[in-house]
Amino acid sequence: MLDEAAERRVLVPDVKQILAARSVHVFAFSSKGQLLVAESEGVFDVEVWERAVEDARGVCCSAAGGAGQGMDVDGGEGVEVNLQDATLRTVEGAVQKARSWKGAG
Repeated sequence: MLDEAAERRVLVPDVKQILAARSVHVFAFSSKGQLLVAESEGVFDVEVWERAVEDARGVCCSAAGGAGQGMDVDGGEGVEVNLQDATLRTVEGAVQKARSWKGAG
């Protein structure tokens, strides 16, 4: 999303920021980083759209440990999460929990 007043990109906007935005973009990527879905609205040019795609790809698909390649969580300063790594950890935890009943008897 591009904040019209500040001319800055916001990766996880709140409702007020969305309503004030010049443009809003939503993207979905494959596990290999290929763009699958792109929905955009508002006033923007191709350059703005391309930057938005790359920002979103960086948040969603970057390798762990990439400098500046995470998403700020709940506005926390300095807290970054790579969505692909977070999803992998969540699935691994669910698999471990599902398998734990086998060893409990």
